[in-house]
Amino acid sequence: MRHHKRVSNRKGRHAKSGEAHSKQKLPRNTAPLELTIDQIGARGDGVGTAIFTHNYETKSWLFFVPNCLVGERVRVQPHSLSNGGIQADLLELITPSPDRVRPACAVAHQCGGCQFQYMEKNAYARHKEALVKSILDRADISVGDWRPMDRSEAHSRRRVRFGLRRTATDLIIGLNERHSNHLVVPEGCITIDSTILSLRSELSHLFAPYISVGITGEIILTKLDRGVDILLVLAGDITADQMAKMGQAVSTLADVVRLSLSENGTTAIPLYAPEPPVLSWPNAKITPPAGSFLQASLAGERTLQAAVQEIAKDAVNIVDLFCGSGTLSLPLLANNCQLYVADTTGAALEALRDAADKAGRGGQVTIDARNLFDAPLTAADLSSADLIILDPPRSGARAQIAEIANSGVAVIAYISCNPHSFAKDSITLISAGYQLEWCQPVDQFYLASHVELIAKFSLPPSGI
Repeated sequence: MRHHKRVSNRKGRHAKSGEAHSKQKLPRNTAPLELTIDQIGARGDGVGTAIFTHNYETKSWLFFVPNCLVGERVRVQPHSLSNGGIQADLLELITPSPDRVRPACAVAHQCGGCQFQYMEKNAYARHKEALVKSILDRADISVGDWRPMDRSEAHSRRRVRFGLRRTATDLIIGLNERHSNHLVVPEGCITIDSTILSLRSELSHLFAPYISVGITGEIILTKLDRGVDILLVLAGDITADQMAKMGQAVSTLADVVRLSLSENGTTAIPLYAPEPPVLSWPNAKITPPAGSFLQASLAGERTLQAAVQEIAKDAVNIVDLFCGSGTLSLPLLANNCQLYVADTTGAALEALRDAADKAGRGGQVTIDARNLFDAPLTAADLSSADLIILDPPRSGARAQIAEIANSGVAVIAYISCNPHSFAKDSITLISAGYQLEWCQPVDQFYLASHVELIAKFSLPPSGI
């Protein structure tokens, strides 16, 4: 299997790349050792402890070993040192776990796209549920009701960000190798939507003549209602003739609904779009911006939308923060509510407004383009709302949560892609008198360490 170095033109885009650069390599003659895996770490590696000598100091170290399960006795090769411990490769599986299965993917041992191909599916589901619960338990957060995790299935990933590199012989389109800047072609992948997988292979051949050697970047494939939306993000220039030829080339592919291009950080321009691509939600249809954020799986999206609809009930004045294109709030307009949405992404907000207008609901929507980290809505701004929907990025919403906690808004629907930041924000809300009524893990990224959740917070009636 060939793999190739990936170079990104966006600072901070690839977390795994940053990790690789921050590590200190150990000497090549470092001796292998044996240890027992005690737990699964936040990034999906097996974690165990062993005595190890480094710089003449002998002590107990944490070891992080990919493709390992709890209880397994393993022989490993240490290769690098980081602040958290020692990264090691698995050399020998001495005592396997009863939950171990043979991975279905041909590159499971290399690819960083998922971490749990080796774990039996029910054990995997139990692990993810237990992970969310343990994080909240450690933060001493009381949950009124735990709802069963919404599970993803094979080939459910409908939005994928691939790396891209043009070599002298090939156009490589693939995923990052684990803890590396290299690309792995995901042959036999069982997590990504089959249409996207097929297109990835076709595009690597189709675009190769029109992208010059040495150009790197990304290609984002998103499955919409009638086909796949493609955004090319290139760190390098291509000519107008090359652009035209790429547009003509994708026009021969039945599964492509739009091709857009961004060069060196510029705004994406369409190269092929016979008609506006559409994504249907309950009571709404939207044409999302090229490459825009969408929920990773259709099933996960529907679960989140249904849960928000349940929480909203008879809410009249709703505020949606970090709203994106309105995945969670646009369907609520059919309830005749008034919707106030805020986010930084101008193109996504324009798509939201357009969708509301086309549904005849534009008069119900107020749009606020702002950076909610630097300029959160104040408690006074929020005080007239019946419901706040909150779906922040992985870092959470520290500044905005502080204002929400003082707003007196009765109900909050919090969707999180990071249980750790969710726990921190929950403490702020609970300290202000909110109760965490229920929480539900949502497994949108099949076989990956990533897990999302949705939760309902409420203020008890006055006097109780």
